[in-house]
Amino acid sequence: MIKTIIAAVDFSDSSFNAANYAASMSNIFNAELVLVHAFMNPMAIDQMSAELSGQTNRELTDVLDEFMKQNVEILQKKFTVKIDSIVKEGPASIVLEQCVRERNADLVVMGMKGKGKSNSLFGSTTLTHIRKSKVPVLVIPEKAEFKSIETITLASDFDEETELANYNLLKTIAERNNTFVQILNVRKKETKLSSSEIAGKLNTGTAFNEIPHKFFTVEDDEVDDGIEDFLEDNPSDMLVMLSRRHNIFKRIFGTIHTRKMMYETEIPLLVLQDK
Repeated sequence: MIKTIIAAVDFSDSSFNAANYAASMSNIFNAELVLVHAFMNPMAIDQMSAELSGQTNRELTDVLDEFMKQNVEILQKKFTVKIDSIVKEGPASIVLEQCVRERNADLVVMGMKGKGKSNSLFGSTTLTHIRKSKVPVLVIPEKAEFKSIETITLASDFDEETELANYNLLKTIAERNNTFVQILNVRKKETKLSSSEIAGKLNTGTAFNEIPHKFFTVEDDEVDDGIEDFLEDNPSDMLVMLSRRHNIFKRIFGTIHTRKMMYETEIPLLVLQDK
């Protein structure tokens, strides 16, 4: 069950779009939505540095509180969910971690602009939080709008060690929305599944045995290209990947691939934490 969703905001268009998506998700699950803004100094705030430069910390906090209040009021006119907000000084990734822990959040929602399209720190903050987060992170592309989640694509490398509990949030979303799950495995051409991968595939099937799903295989030397090609032919409302902490650079869905997909995907990307 999803009880609390945190949406990180920096008052840019992309983060407000993410907050709208988070509010829509909160609406579905009747969950509390908490908007969080972390700040350090005015020059680090995209689109607002000119207005806020020269402010004392107290004055700056007051200004940011007002910005946040306006964001909350806009969302409250569209949604009936409970919305709370937090404005706190400190590095964004640290403030987010603290808020997740204090609010016992089930999901963090963050916005993302395409690589090179903004001088905002929001993109690097999103990637940093994905690396450190202990709860799933939902990345919302700048132009992605919330719509019925009818089809989800789960990109899996069939790691036998993946705990089935890691899929709980995905299963919750799928069950609530009557979603069809496409389980995609991208592998190099002319290679067969190893015995451990076969076991991992069986485990994945077990995890989704009560949810409509189907396995797909795409042969491609590049994981990212294989996912993109699959999504072109098999439209999806959300892409799901696993972020691993152990041997992360050696695994097929490690930081490198997650980062590339985070910047390039045009649909929401749900990153599950493989503990």
